Amino acid sequence: ARTATPAAGVGTSPAAAIAGTLTNNSTAVTAINTASLLEGMRVSGPGIVPGTRVAAITGANTMTLTIAATAGGAQNLTFRSALDRWRITSTACSEPAGGVCPNPAPSGPDYVQRVVKLEF
Repeated sequence: ARTATPAAGVGTSPAAAIAGTLTNNSTAVTAINTASLLEGMRVSGPGIVPGTRVAAITGANTMTLTIAATAGGAQNLTFRSALDRWRITSTACSEPAGGVCPNPAPSGPDYVQRVVKLEF
């Protein structure tokens, strides 16, 4: 099976969107729980310009963005890892289609399975 998921560790993406309050034409974000956030994380959501990142964590409930928001008010914001780390796994085997192998290869007299894992 081929999968691409964020690798575990410091700076991985929070599991859910985090509510915060934006001010139009400002980089300030207030009323947001910053406990799981790090400087450099990518930010997306209503009123957030593509390419925006966390510029600074300024308090337990405040932070600044690298690009000013284009909307104001309470918004659900999504944060992604600043590390851009990924784990890719690919498995191939010689079991015929319909078997348990996720990526069947041509059948042969001997069962062969190869797993390749790459982290970057």
